[in-house]
Amino acid sequence: HPGVKLEYYVQVTDNDQVPQPKSARTSTFIFKYPDPSEVQKSIEETSQQVQSQMKSSLTKAEELKKSLEQNEDKTKLKKELSYQDKKALQVLAEKKKALQEDLEAMKKMNEQLTQQQERFSPQNEKLVEKREQLQKMMDQLLDDETKKLYEELEKLLQQKQPNPAQIQPLLDKLNNKEENLQKELDRLLEMFKQLQVEQKLDNALQKLDDLAKKQEDLANKTG
Repeated sequence: HPGVKLEYYVQVTDNDQVPQPKSARTSTFIFKYPDPSEVQKSIEETSQQVQSQMKSSLTKAEELKKSLEQNEDKTKLKKELSYQDKKALQVLAEKKKALQEDLEAMKKMNEQLTQQQERFSPQNEKLVEKREQLQKMMDQLLDDETKKLYEELEKLLQQKQPNPAQIQPLLDKLNNKEENLQKELDRLLEMFKQLQVEQKLDNALQKLDDLAKKQEDLANKTG
């Protein structure tokens, strides 16, 4: 039953008969069957964390896109880069790394949420499908092509005098990549919100169904 505690230990005894068999036992372990209200609270907290992480990632993606546009505009007008120009472009690469870490954290949090929901919530096939689709979309946010473009940018910036003509097309490609990422994150956030609403509704319907069955059982026993 939910909330019930089970205490257990393991004891072993050897076969020595002289002077008598010797026993050893472990410490006592406690297993508590999770209470549904505690489980639901934990799921909702994880869900809020995922949503908050998504919003944070989206904000960082918007800031990165804005910085990229500004740097792209500046580079167009230059024949050579100053120390400040190089520094600004290096900051871009650092911002991207921070965003990548955020996206990784978001992905792990969502995996944890999915595990909790699959373990403790009755399985609705449509919701399972949507959760899998959401996770797949998160995996695709971390694409190797964008990573390689940023690595290429960092290599060019290590040169004593980087050529703006080489950097310019790179920034243009990155700009397009970040624009797509921003759109995908926006779409992901809306999908996630919708999925959580559907999950809550499904849980509520399941509770009503369970209640109806209990009342039916009670009526059959007393009838």
